[in-house]
Amino acid sequence: MWSMPAYAATETARIVGQLRHAVMITRRTTPRRRRHDHFCWTRAVLLLHPPAQT
Repeated sequence: MWSMPAYAATETARIVGQLRHAVMITRRTTPRRRRHDHFCWTRAVLLLHPPAQT
């Protein structure tokens, strides 16, 4: 059985790694636009964030 803090930390690290990779690719291929970057970050977080446990 997973301990919740360890599991949460692992998931967070994995998601952050994916976000960093996506942002790196985005910055390389598109001109830097602050609003656009913020929108991409927000959308990525919403898409990758696991649904709340009920």
